[in-house]
Amino acid sequence: MNVLVPVDDETAISSHLLVACWSVRSGAPFRLSASPFLRVSVSQLAHHEIEDFADTFAGIMASGRSSRY
Repeated sequence: MNVLVPVDDETAISSHLLVACWSVRSGAPFRLSASPFLRVSVSQLAHHEIEDFADTFAGIMASGRSSRY
């Protein structure tokens, strides 16, 4: 299962997540005219891993690192 998460800057956020050892996919290949988003595959993650990812993602968003790398 994939979760599509709307973001302002796919490249910056996915780069920060990669540095934190999380790999996500930019939404660019999957959209025609939608706003930017990240495609997060969660089907193979354990519950605690989803929580860890959410904490990391929230930290990136709260820190202001979501719009620059």
